[in-house]
Amino acid sequence: MQKNLLEKIAGKLTLPGIRRASFYFFLILYFILCPLVLFYAFGFIIRPHEQKLVQTGLVSINTYPSGASIYLGPSRYIQRSPAILSELLPGRYNLRVFLNRYRPWSQSFYVSAGKAVLFDKVLLLPKILMPRTASTQAFVNIIPLEGTPSCILVKGHTFKDDYLFDGSEINTEPLASKIFLYADARLQDLMTIQDNPQAVLTLILQKEIKYLLLLPAKDSLADISAIVIRPPERFFLDPNDTSTIYSLHKGQIDMIKPQTGAIYPEYVENIRGFGAKDRKLYILSQEGVLLRMNQDKTATEIILSDAPLSASIFDPKGIYEIRPLMPGTFVFLGNEGQLMTNHLPHRICDRGCRGISFDDQRDRLLFWTKNKIGTVEFLNDNPDNDPFSNGSVVQYIFEAGRDIKQCLWVYEGSHILFRDADKIFLAELVPQGPPHIEFLVQVKNNTNIFYSEETGTLYYLDAKKEGLEALDIVSGNAPAALPQAESTENQEGT
Repeated sequence: MQKNLLEKIAGKLTLPGIRRASFYFFLILYFILCPLVLFYAFGFIIRPHEQKLVQTGLVSINTYPSGASIYLGPSRYIQRSPAILSELLPGRYNLRVFLNRYRPWSQSFYVSAGKAVLFDKVLLLPKILMPRTASTQAFVNIIPLEGTPSCILVKGHTFKDDYLFDGSEINTEPLASKIFLYADARLQDLMTIQDNPQAVLTLILQKEIKYLLLLPAKDSLADISAIVIRPPERFFLDPNDTSTIYSLHKGQIDMIKPQTGAIYPEYVENIRGFGAKDRKLYILSQEGVLLRMNQDKTATEIILSDAPLSASIFDPKGIYEIRPLMPGTFVFLGNEGQLMTNHLPHRICDRGCRGISFDDQRDRLLFWTKNKIGTVEFLNDNPDNDPFSNGSVVQYIFEAGRDIKQCLWVYEGSHILFRDADKIFLAELVPQGPPHIEFLVQVKNNTNIFYSEETGTLYYLDAKKEGLEALDIVSGNAPAALPQAESTENQEGT
């Protein structure tokens, strides 16, 4: 009987019928699976017990060195860093990273629906740090040359004891060998600025003050004393103009052109603040008006003319250094460590700011006082395009310092290397939670450190031997970036 039934069904099946049935079957399958595939592509998954779609998030992890084992909660992933962990339900997770011979790394974070959390610059430190001796000679101090990949190594108290070091080799001849007359002079001061590859040195020789212009990249040292016609209270440099130096004397600016020997006395008068960038001058007048003009004093623009606002930002006395950081963003540094910006809330430090460094890759400002280290993230949230109405986010990442002397951006702005008294620490800025702070080494008391971003190496004077030591923070090539995830709407990371 079954055989007869099958024969009847087979007799009714025709080739067009089979094709029609197959077409409708796959059409129905398409309409069922296509939405599921699209939802999955946009980060949605089905939770059967809740009978609903839930949008997921993801986390990406990129370590240096790469190849680290990754744990999310109790689960170990087959993937090693760099990796993208997707299809994560919204909630809090604990991420742990392990690599043989390196310190373990962990971070708690929260995943939001449709967002990615990026740990793209995790720097794994060896369990045992292995500094190497760069020089067995005893040095007194290190003088970093901001804006250059070089520093000055100081062996004694006169100019003939100062040597230029470019991060690869120590020049066997002292700087004074270029100008023998000043061999017995004493280096009193040094002026540098971020991104400008030169330095202005102030020497004292038998009660006379001499001024030298140093260009480490060209191994050049020139005497510019003859064109510094008035004793400067300080120098100003344009980070993108090596042909000009500005000298401040009693509220007046002299413009000096070392390459041609030209001097323009009293080029700008009656100022309360001054700065230069891209051959443009930024001037704060005695009345509190902020101006911008070309170097030849043409095309003057008024940036700030609101007298009450100006009075609330600037103190009535003192001279401010104006540093334009990026279009529409300026900071103002006062004589007593005041730190202001044109972004709200305007006054960052009323007193005691010891230094700043700008990360132009992530548009963040690093600043520090004796006891604190902070960052400023600048916002462009004012629809009226008023440069003094945009906001900023000020965050303190370390508030337990004893005597913070130096702070440096490290590893493309993802970490901060800082010297607190005679100890060196490395702070990693993470997208959620407080930074990871690791102790590195102890250095000779009251001496500076020098870090080469090009080689990823820290140089310091050993606390006992006083020789020059080198410690690789990021050596070799940085890890390759992860491919951008397609299933995220927003990203959150350092």
